Amino acid sequence: MAGSVPSAQRWLYGPTPDLLFGCGLLYAVLFAVFAFAGPAAREFHPAYLIPLLMILLSTPHYGATLLRVYEHGEDRRAYAFFTVWLTVALCVLFVVAVYVNWVGTMMLTLYLTWSPWHYTGQNYGVAVMFLRRGGIALPDDTKRWLYASFILSYVLLFFVMHGREPISPSGNPYFVNGGVHLTYLGIPDAISSVAIPVVGVAYLVALAVTWTRLLKLASFRELLPVAMLCLTQALWFAIPEAARYWQFHGGLDVINFDYRTYYFSWIVFGHAIQYLWITAYFAKAADDWKGHGRFWGKTLLIGNAMWMLPAMILTPDGVGSLTYDLGLGLLVASFVNLHHFILDGAIWKLRSSRIAKVLIRSLKDDREAGTEGSQASPWTPMLIWGFAAVLLLGTGVEFYESQVRIPAALGSGAFEAAGESLDRMAWLAKDSAQARVELGRELMRANRIEAAEVQYQRSIDLQPGMEANAAIGEIRARSGRWQDALDAYAAALAIDPSHAGIMSLVAGAHLSLGQLDKAQAQFEHALRLSPGLETARSGLARIAQMRSAQ
Repeated sequence: MAGSVPSAQRWLYGPTPDLLFGCGLLYAVLFAVFAFAGPAAREFHPAYLIPLLMILLSTPHYGATLLRVYEHGEDRRAYAFFTVWLTVALCVLFVVAVYVNWVGTMMLTLYLTWSPWHYTGQNYGVAVMFLRRGGIALPDDTKRWLYASFILSYVLLFFVMHGREPISPSGNPYFVNGGVHLTYLGIPDAISSVAIPVVGVAYLVALAVTWTRLLKLASFRELLPVAMLCLTQALWFAIPEAARYWQFHGGLDVINFDYRTYYFSWIVFGHAIQYLWITAYFAKAADDWKGHGRFWGKTLLIGNAMWMLPAMILTPDGVGSLTYDLGLGLLVASFVNLHHFILDGAIWKLRSSRIAKVLIRSLKDDREAGTEGSQASPWTPMLIWGFAAVLLLGTGVEFYESQVRIPAALGSGAFEAAGESLDRMAWLAKDSAQARVELGRELMRANRIEAAEVQYQRSIDLQPGMEANAAIGEIRARSGRWQDALDAYAAALAIDPSHAGIMSLVAGAHLSLGQLDKAQAQFEHALRLSPGLETARSGLARIAQMRSAQ
């Protein structure tokens, strides 16, 4: 019976930290705050808070997995298939994805589809762990109902996410067209319109049956961790996805899908905290445990290195072709997360006797002898951790430049300082083609034409873009360099051949060069694409006047 297990052994750290960090109570509190004061909460904190928490919480949670499988020799050998061969295969796939858009799109889509499944599996695993630590003998059929409730919440998300006409939040970078982007299975309405309500009802039934059975086995107080995890799963996925599908959020900002990107960041933090909570407890069983601070520091260092190295190698200034903000960042996220999912699925199994000894029984009862350490030179770990520390310093510099210095410089008109910050970020593989364009716009408004051209050209060097090429064309046209302007406009049009506005600019350059036939053809084509385009109409009128005057 559950009551025969001492209360202290039911928890990892104690009821308060376990409920807050391991079972999602902290997120539930935040959800309530966001429900009643969402817009105010979004405006309350500084813009750099989310990126800062990503570094301090999310990055270490990736590092915790790497530390778990790579730090000790016996773990590296035990999981060699995953730590070596699958890792190498994933690295090759990542490199290909940088150069082949459809491969990158598939990687990103797999990552975004797998991610909620990963979160779901962790919630379920923690729930089962608490049941077993509490001495609650779970019949197989009850366990299947509990499992079904978690699975069905994910299935609901899957159908909503991959519908034929997905409902996308405005401004979400995952939903852009072209380049590396999220693609959809396009499940027909005839299927999804039936499947989604059926899955939703099945999910509620599974929850009802599960809790009817669980409450016959133990008191609600003993089941509180499991209840919180079921609630967390609902708040993370079932409720927001149902609101998204039926397009009803009742005025609650937190389940309004237009803001899903922002609020999902807090779900990411909840998952990361939960992961660090349980991996830290497992790490305490080793003889080389030296406290939570040291553990967090090591996970931060190794997790940050995992994020930094691929970007630094495959930056456009190196051997890559994508800037971090226009595709490379999404591919790095896909690579890091898929690697994390694969390793996580291999190592965290309660069926493993070693895992079970630590997580299900009391730590003091099952502290094992120290694991076999690496036989490598003592200099090897020092060099690795030293290099990781340098990379972390680089991340700190990049955070300061992008989140503090550049916004302040742009706000005060110190455009040279903003450009210098971007130059420093280039050394960290975080130079931004889009930021260069935005800086160029500000310089144009300030009539700093030459400086603006430098920024636009740097943007093109990083990643050719329509706006940057068009802006350079405008700058050259202002100074009467019409052939150079035509070259820039043509480069912009090559990126988007159906853009009527750019086509009209190409025609205008031809006209200024006296190439009337080419100008007329381009103006007419632009009008076919956009019948109301005034610049094309006036251009054709001007050509007609010039011909009549000849």
